[in-house]
Amino acid sequence: MPKSFSWGIQELDELYGPVPGGYVILIEGLPGTGKTAFSLQLATANALQGDKVLYILTNEDAGKLLKVAESIGLDLKELINKKLINIISLPMINDTSIVDFLSKSIMERVIGGAKIVIIDSITPLVKILRDYGMKRSFLHTALYQVFKQEDLLLVLIADTLSYYDEDVKLLEYIADIVIELSASIYGEKSIVRKLVVKKFRGKTVNVYKLFIGFTNTGIKILSYVSNRIAEKILTRRKPVEVECSAARKIFGSRLLPGTQILIHFKGPVSGARNFIKYVQKLIEKSVALQGYNCALISFTTRTLVKIDDLYKESSEFIREHVLEEKKALGDKLLIYRLDPGLSSGEDLLTFEREIVVSKDVGIVVIHGLEKFVQVYGEEAIDIHVPYILNVLRRLGTIGIRVFVSPVETIRPPRAYYLWCDLTIEVYPGKDGEYMIKSIKGIESVEVKDSMFKECIEKNTI
Repeated sequence: MPKSFSWGIQELDELYGPVPGGYVILIEGLPGTGKTAFSLQLATANALQGDKVLYILTNEDAGKLLKVAESIGLDLKELINKKLINIISLPMINDTSIVDFLSKSIMERVIGGAKIVIIDSITPLVKILRDYGMKRSFLHTALYQVFKQEDLLLVLIADTLSYYDEDVKLLEYIADIVIELSASIYGEKSIVRKLVVKKFRGKTVNVYKLFIGFTNTGIKILSYVSNRIAEKILTRRKPVEVECSAARKIFGSRLLPGTQILIHFKGPVSGARNFIKYVQKLIEKSVALQGYNCALISFTTRTLVKIDDLYKESSEFIREHVLEEKKALGDKLLIYRLDPGLSSGEDLLTFEREIVVSKDVGIVVIHGLEKFVQVYGEEAIDIHVPYILNVLRRLGTIGIRVFVSPVETIRPPRAYYLWCDLTIEVYPGKDGEYMIKSIKGIESVEVKDSMFKECIEKNTI
């Protein structure tokens, strides 16, 4: 059977299949987009399976490579000690003789059993070969033809330093697989990282663009969840019957796994005590019936210039209910407090995805959503929201996001209205009593807060 290699990321192995032996992968992108981290994860995953890796550095020293590996939770030192990964740092690249040295070094290691060779970066090597014919000869003859053997893999890392780079275009032509990594910054805090499959020889690629995140346990695909993980989790997810007549008008007769809900308070949260108490009881019922955990994520920040009185009042009221919920759910309630002013939007969304997957979380409740939006801005939110909500749907995890507006002009970003399955607006009615309004598409239904009181008293949840 022909040799194949793992991408080092489970979701990529599932989406695209393993990398065939004899292939050349080009990983391209601007400096700082994660090309080295990506290649290290690939190298480590295969080295752990017994495939020897030769890692050739042309821009950095081995010390910096070890730091990159450590930042994403990879133990490179152990694999080096076991001689599964061998690192070569090339001397100053300033004349063409280095190309002959490189070709010789690669052949020696391949003969010695190396199955994967990574050149980080190929860019300076190609640049010193000024003649197009020399570049093509080096890439095609000295590298490409060697790795056409079925049991070898060549990974080239290239810096795209300009919009149109002839050297990169030549590398794209030679490569069997082309992966582009990019990072866009929105505002001061939010980074959106993307992985794009530009080419995969011999295969039709259905998913071209993926959002990725960097964590201390590796690179994660944020916009996709492995079928194996999803199916394992979904088998334990069941609909929750809604018995309360008032609640049925808001939620429907059943709360389905994966339902994404936005609750928008247009005034003090304490004005809807009965509704909040009912939601709390509905969560308790769901956890008791299905045995999964509930995660409560509170966004709190001291980095904002002004803390509105409404926010303070809402936070104090919610804190009381958190204590009640903790008493009712015990260890089934996982509480996290995060400061969006101290972390990137990417970090926070990666965190949400990871706790759902690793902690068997069936319901996620997020308070302080307005603070998250205030720090990162609507543009970044509009990009992040669709893929994190779709991941929760795929995992059958119910998401409840709570947004408090101090004034009418401050509203949740449109992405929440577009991508949530159910929007619930909570506001003071004309008679002073709070109204609960459910919006489903073009339809809307209003229910008074007091209508939930009888359901709570009779335990008709």
